[in-house]
Amino acid sequence: PHGVETGSLIRANGFSEVYVIKDGFRRHLQQPIIFDFYGHLKWENVKNISAEEQNKYKESKLIRKAGDYKVYEIIGFRQFRWLDITPKEFEESGKDWEAVYEINAAEFNWYRNL
Repeated sequence: PHGVETGSLIRANGFSEVYVIKDGFRRHLQQPIIFDFYGHLKWENVKNISAEEQNKYKESKLIRKAGDYKVYEIIGFRQFRWLDITPKEFEESGKDWEAVYEINAAEFNWYRNL
């Protein structure tokens, strides 16, 4: 929707934070080790864009482990919590299913469930 393909890695000029793009959303990759969890993530593929362009993507803090229905919200560095709510409550809270990123077991296990 904004000119950067789903799966792309972006970083605003002058900033170190790297995000992965999906369906108009961006998810912060908190540490370089996350690149090691996925064979397709490569530093040389990070695109530097303007902060204005980056901000066109709404930040998502929602993740789901591959093969699991539970949605978690990232609440801090290496920390997440399960959103123990019904799908209706999820939608009524203003959250967007499109914002949920599926992550692999290696990344999921890197976080601490609070």
